[in-house]
Amino acid sequence: MSHDPCVRRAGTCARLVTRTALAALAALVTVTTATVYASPASADVATPTTTPTSGPTTPPTTAPPPPPTTAAPPTTAAAPATTARAPAAPKPPAGTGVPTVPVGGPPTSTTTTVPGTPPAPAPAPPNPTPILLQVQADLAQLTAIDDYKPAQTLLAQTQSELSQAGNSLDSARQVLQQAQANQQVAAGHKAHADAQLRALALEAYVGVGHSNPLGANPAKGNGNQGFGTVSTPDGLSGIEALDAKEMLVLVGQHARRGVDQAKAKLEDASRGTAQAQDVETKAQDALNDAQAHLQSAQQTLQLVSAAAINPTTASSTALPDLTSVGGEPGTTTTSTPPPANAGIPGAQAAAATKPANPAVTSPPIMGRPVMNGAALAAWFQSTGHQANTTVPITDLANDYDTWGQKLGVADDVAFAQSVIETGYFSFPSYGQLTNHDNNFAGIGACDTCSHGWSFPDASTGVEAQIELLYDYALNKPLPAGIQNVIGGTGVGGCCSTWIALAGTWASSLVYGISIMTVYHQMLTWYIPQAEVGVGIAPPPAPSAAMTATH
Repeated sequence: MSHDPCVRRAGTCARLVTRTALAALAALVTVTTATVYASPASADVATPTTTPTSGPTTPPTTAPPPPPTTAAPPTTAAAPATTARAPAAPKPPAGTGVPTVPVGGPPTSTTTTVPGTPPAPAPAPPNPTPILLQVQADLAQLTAIDDYKPAQTLLAQTQSELSQAGNSLDSARQVLQQAQANQQVAAGHKAHADAQLRALALEAYVGVGHSNPLGANPAKGNGNQGFGTVSTPDGLSGIEALDAKEMLVLVGQHARRGVDQAKAKLEDASRGTAQAQDVETKAQDALNDAQAHLQSAQQTLQLVSAAAINPTTASSTALPDLTSVGGEPGTTTTSTPPPANAGIPGAQAAAATKPANPAVTSPPIMGRPVMNGAALAAWFQSTGHQANTTVPITDLANDYDTWGQKLGVADDVAFAQSVIETGYFSFPSYGQLTNHDNNFAGIGACDTCSHGWSFPDASTGVEAQIELLYDYALNKPLPAGIQNVIGGTGVGGCCSTWIALAGTWASSLVYGISIMTVYHQMLTWYIPQAEVGVGIAPPPAPSAAMTATH
């Protein structure tokens, strides 16, 4: 492809294909086949009416039917608002024959227009909504799959929380029971001390007797009837009676101190009981909260499980945010935050329902990939295609993973883009590039070019593609330490999404749709693998052939 928008048609096809020929071909094959093998950058490929569920089929070997005799509409595509400048071509190793990067506008139509005839209206842009809805559902389902283990972790945490709250409540109740028992003992001691004091007071009143200062009408008793003497019922008189009275006073004072001490102990025991009651109340509240958290976690796990196995459920439900829950971090987009009334930090059982008509957007070029290098290679091998590349497909997929991480580009979608550009890495003979060019994105290939760019090795070719995507998506320099193998492009920040590459990276208006179609196929293959990986689904049973070999 050229760095200049709307310059090239495809890195896999150097031939010009007229609108009428492609229209006839589109009637025979799906959009994926057409875009891969019949100039994916061409604006002539029709939008598919159905989305294929597997990789593109082998192009037909028969020639397409002859074009109709009626005049075809013009194929000139509207030039983008930003005029691109030609990048500085990297200095190639000796013998690679890197051409000068072409500069120019989009290819013109080969159809002759009768003078004076008004031009036919430009065809309406294809509608990317159907494939984007499918991709969004795939990504939502993968988000739920990524949330499955954190949801299980959350459930385990709340179960542990409930168990701890129950143990704390049992301990608090035991403390409260002990405090209440201590209070009862203290109350008994206080009552006993009070009774002793009352008995001594009564004895002091009736037991000691009375003094007779006037000596008149002496009390009956032991006959001591002198002035100022003390008479007692027990027959004590004189000094003995005085001693008894003094002893009674001392005993009364001791009893009063006993009452005061018993009262203080009762007050302490009462405070202990109140504190224990407060602890028991808080422990009961914590237990109630733990029970609510457990119920919420159970509902969250049910919600995530349902979304993880059903893309319709995933796309229609706002999944709770589980990023704060321990466990393996997810690799997909961030989940929708929970409602404001979330009962648990990081999770909400009653998840909100998404709007009936959510905004349909294309995945951004910059972002985390869903599939790593190993998954990319496994998917490609599952298609049955043979990669005609200078390195094994496993190494090439890892190159995408490596460079995507370095620059923050969603390299799994870039891999899908290369599938479109190279015909499943087959580099068909009718294209401008061969496998030895290590050019997986049609860089420098256009309608007026004789050859696209060449790179010394596969890793450099992948780096060039990822750097160019970075430049298309952002308007800022490459990160420090990254060599610029492309040079200046003049397209910085023109296209933040994959759908926006249509008409810019390639002149085909279905270019972004083609990329998303392949990406959807990749995701539908990967989702069952991811479900097995987290334990939602059991591993597939070995085939009969595999069983027979063991």
